[in-house]
Amino acid sequence: MKSLKLNNSVLGWVLGFVGPAIGFLLVSVLWTTYYRRSLDYLWREIILQFNELHAPVLTLSLVFNLLTFLLFNKYGHLKTARGILGATFVYVPIVFYLKFAG
Repeated sequence: MKSLKLNNSVLGWVLGFVGPAIGFLLVSVLWTTYYRRSLDYLWREIILQFNELHAPVLTLSLVFNLLTFLLFNKYGHLKTARGILGATFVYVPIVFYLKFAG
């Protein structure tokens, strides 16, 4: 019964859209811990100042979607995995825009 609640595409789409934010926070915490800087410094001095970092940061944040996709796929929650994959594909044009036009 519990697996039916986890196996739906709406959950996958929500996780797919929220996942990069969680991935960004994880990467940010790791970066600030390693370089001993504040999150405010990372945000204001690096990410907002350098436009060429926007696409790589978003791409790195999307790695979290890959991990959640693989996890749900492994346990047979295919509808959720498809939702995560679909939401990830929505980010692809944004990454291309940031990479080549931004």
